[in-house]
Amino acid sequence: MLGRLKACIYGVVLLISGCDYIPHSAEWALDKQETEQWMSTAENFPAVIDRAFQTHQVVMLGDYHWNEKVMSDYVHLLEQPGFLDEVKHLVVEFGNSRYQKALDDYLNGHSDDASILDKVRRDALFFTAWVPDVYVDFFMVVRRYNLSVADYQRVRVWLAEAPFYWEEVSEVSDWKSAADNKTAGFLNVAHDVMELNEKVLMVFGAFHLLDVSNAPEGVPMPFGTLLKQAYPEQVFTVWPITESLPNSALSSLDEPSLLLTSQPEAKKLLFLDVLPKAKVRLGTYGHQDSSVDELIDGLLYIGESELSTTLPDSVMQDEEWLKEMETRLTIIGGRPLSAFKEMLSNSQP
Repeated sequence: MLGRLKACIYGVVLLISGCDYIPHSAEWALDKQETEQWMSTAENFPAVIDRAFQTHQVVMLGDYHWNEKVMSDYVHLLEQPGFLDEVKHLVVEFGNSRYQKALDDYLNGHSDDASILDKVRRDALFFTAWVPDVYVDFFMVVRRYNLSVADYQRVRVWLAEAPFYWEEVSEVSDWKSAADNKTAGFLNVAHDVMELNEKVLMVFGAFHLLDVSNAPEGVPMPFGTLLKQAYPEQVFTVWPITESLPNSALSSLDEPSLLLTSQPEAKKLLFLDVLPKAKVRLGTYGHQDSSVDELIDGLLYIGESELSTTLPDSVMQDEEWLKEMETRLTIIGGRPLSAFKEMLSNSQP
């Protein structure tokens, strides 16, 4: 039952977002000595991020939807002493920018209406990905910080998704048109924040981070690729390790630790061995045989983790929202709808 449920979660979270997954037989290409050598270069996650900001304007962190341990490590990064004193701009995928002004007011203490944190996430294009409460935790860290400092020291969270109105969606084509053009919205926000010439932390679904600049002509490029092209040498990307094989090989590392893919050992490790289910997606880009150093700048070891298998209580207690979720997914149809229904059933007491 658990395996079947996890497959359903993949259907809601990943099928909706257009990610294609088929199995790949992963292997760990490094021998014991090579693995130990690479691990000896690993450092504490926040320390490496601090150093990355010394040479890059942007650090992009990859989110793995429904794996709350990944996002919780990013929340803890914000909580590190001094981090938000230095990084004043956070650009996130998990929010509809139609609510940017209202979010700014809440995070700066001009409003106490915490319901905006639900509206921001729930009215996003891929609202199913942002259901876990850990995304609220992210916003709340910023609010607490902003209320503790002077106005000029406050942090801004930029919502990267272009304004979208679910109340105007009646057919799947309405939703798909916006989904197909989401990267353009990301880039518009990125250009605005980059012009400020200040440090920027970005959090996006991990596939948006890949550097596939030599992909076949006509294939839509990931956000990370386009950003690196626009701002050469200014973007540092981090992919979270969530699969059992690499986790087992690296299990003696402290959690969380960051491995730089600039190390020679990374050239021997296929990206597919870090995420085997990405075979079709990488094939689209012509990168099925790419090593991790070609696609990403750092690998984040977080230890063993797993996907959430139930809806949070905050959702289960909100009957109106559950009905709205089903209404939207009925428009989209197919596997996402059936997967949601099974998740809902499993979450019943």
